[in-house]
Amino acid sequence: MRSRRLRHRCRCRLVAAPVHSAAEIDAALAGLAREPGGGLMMMPDIFNDAHHGQIIALADTLRLPAIYPHRFDDALITYGPDLPDLFRRAASYVDRILRGERPSELPVQAPIKYELIINVKTAKALGLEVPPTLLARADEVREFITLLGGAAAARPLVMKDIHAAPAH
Repeated sequence: MRSRRLRHRCRCRLVAAPVHSAAEIDAALAGLAREPGGGLMMMPDIFNDAHHGQIIALADTLRLPAIYPHRFDDALITYGPDLPDLFRRAASYVDRILRGERPSELPVQAPIKYELIINVKTAKALGLEVPPTLLARADEVREFITLLGGAAAARPLVMKDIHAAPAH
């Protein structure tokens, strides 16, 4: 029920594309790129994190707008837990354990701080305009494109007409 309400609000069709191998990543992203208005929202899990280089490179090659759960160069949008905040909070747990508390008795903590990062250069390269209201909500707005694993560099912008997928 909730996914129907979300689909109606954002006028998009949500499609799960579980992958278990490098070949499945290629096929899944190629399928998403063939859809008018297609995009990728990478979920945070060990497999995706281990293969993030392949996913990012292929999404870039296919000109597929993508949202990632961690800070990755060239990501159109990154939305996820603020990792430095998680590490700072973990220090208090280490302190409590070193002072004799049993780890099994410490409460589980979920992230409380999330960050939204938008790369406007990547948006322009994909032919997208980011609404000012979304830019105003961002924790960080990047205005550069990097080459995977490298420093900021100039890159030709390729414009692509992207249309919203029809509501189903």
